[in-house]
Amino acid sequence: MSRWRGAWGRLDLGEKFTFVVYERWGEKFYVVVNTNDAIRYKKGESVDIDTVIEHPYVFSDVNKGILASTELLRKMLLEVAIEKAQKKLSRELTEDEKKKLEEELMRWNDEKIHHEAAKIVLEKGFVKIPEPIRDKLIEEKMSEILKYIQKYAVNPATNAPYLPQQLDEALKKVRAVKGVKLDPLLDIKELIPIVIKSLQEILPIKLEIISTRIHIPAEFVGPLYGKLTNLGTFIEQQWLEDGSLRAVIEVPAGVFLQFNNLLTNSTRGQAKIEIISRKRL
Repeated sequence: MSRWRGAWGRLDLGEKFTFVVYERWGEKFYVVVNTNDAIRYKKGESVDIDTVIEHPYVFSDVNKGILASTELLRKMLLEVAIEKAQKKLSRELTEDEKKKLEEELMRWNDEKIHHEAAKIVLEKGFVKIPEPIRDKLIEEKMSEILKYIQKYAVNPATNAPYLPQQLDEALKKVRAVKGVKLDPLLDIKELIPIVIKSLQEILPIKLEIISTRIHIPAEFVGPLYGKLTNLGTFIEQQWLEDGSLRAVIEVPAGVFLQFNNLLTNSTRGQAKIEIISRKRL
């Protein structure tokens, strides 16, 4: 494990290092970590935990460099060990089993206590992400969310998609007026409902997938097939004896107009398109 060599006092770790804070029994525990590796770890990526933790001790006051009480850390380790054992066994531990775990922990020296407790703080705690990195991560998430909304959103009154700039401006307004706060470490699937709920307060939208049945004459199938797979998902495909294609495709509502225009224009109106159903997301 690497050891962070810094001057204590009012702590300024810059962007390379930060800390994870974990609260238990009303007490706060801190561990100094490598910022990028900690973010990767919290996202569920495979990272060596000893490369994440930059200092092998747990602090009760990270700014002053005050170490956490060994007794409290041993208590934390015992409770977590009991929790994990009971979850694994799907039953409560007996008092004798708990006592054996406690006796094992009593044999550990202070350094091992801190080392193992630091892993728990990292696992269960909250990463204090430096503001510049946090802002960058949030902008990346918002860009992904905007692309998703542009792909699936339509105006419920007209079933027509919004222009990209309309959605972009609406999202900017939501963030400025509503002050939507996002956790940059959450998966985008968890963030989308939060943003959509706020967005719907200022812009009527619905997210849909449109199921459509199509028939493409043989001469147009080759040039169109790849383009169609980029816009939707084939659910059924039937190649007819004349070389034409009959299929059912699910298309995100926000790109359905593009999908429809592509088929109509590319086949000079010879393709057949029938909407089967609309599914709300």
